[in-house]
Amino acid sequence: MHSISWWVIASACVLVGACASGGAGESTTPAAASAADGAESKPEFGTGVVELGMCPDEAIAAAGNPGPYMVRRDTEKWPPGTFPPTIVAAQCEHPDDSVIELLFRNRSQYATEEPVVFRVKFERGKAVSIDQVRAR
Repeated sequence: MHSISWWVIASACVLVGACASGGAGESTTPAAASAADGAESKPEFGTGVVELGMCPDEAIAAAGNPGPYMVRRDTEKWPPGTFPPTIVAAQCEHPDDSVIELLFRNRSQYATEEPVVFRVKFERGKAVSIDQVRAR
């Protein structure tokens, strides 16, 4: 069973105002580079690194609680007014056509000394892009 308690948005205040959109792009994380080389990898939870193909709960387990997020619900599945964290929590076991973006902040994703904000976009329940969000 998936918990939605991680959606406490207290961490949002850390990110709001500290970053601006950095634009879309391919992931440049070490995990993505390994995948690009054809090496087979499995998600490593708690490492701080989100990998392409992870579902939202796997990404949260790897990178920690997200900050601000965006959910564009699958209108065929979810009625208007559905609590967005409910949609996010369903994606691992029952992916749909919802589009989700989560912002995370850690030092592990890009192996930096200072925390970096990055955005993970999910489609059909899987991470399809990971990009760094540039500071203003």
